[in-house]
Amino acid sequence: MKWLLKELVVRGIKLVDLGYIGATHFLAGFFISRVIDDVCGPFDANAEKKKSTTRILLEVIGLLWFNAVVLYIIKNTMELIPSPLDGLGGFEHARVKELKSAPLLAFALLYYQSHLQEKLKALYNRFAPNKK
Repeated sequence: MKWLLKELVVRGIKLVDLGYIGATHFLAGFFISRVIDDVCGPFDANAEKKKSTTRILLEVIGLLWFNAVVLYIIKNTMELIPSPLDGLGGFEHARVKELKSAPLLAFALLYYQSHLQEKLKALYNRFAPNKK
């Protein structure tokens, strides 16, 4: 019975830690996406229309590659940030799988980049001009 109580305590702490991981990852992705947008500068639809489809495709691939590298760096850096719950009741923050997969980090990083979104829309419209 004692092991069951300990298991419930550790699982409860894990649920709280999942919220901590999700919030920190999401916020990191959100703010880094803004930095990337600032670096890319404002999207110019008129300039984009003058580019070839191949060039836009290569720019999208380059942005996605850059995002993958940034995601890798941020994810590995976030793993180093200790959880305030680590060690509490035998809980080990480093063993939580979501810490390594970082789905909310990836989502926020890609979703909030308006420059990337606009470039993807421009590329999409080249392949499906009747759908806007």
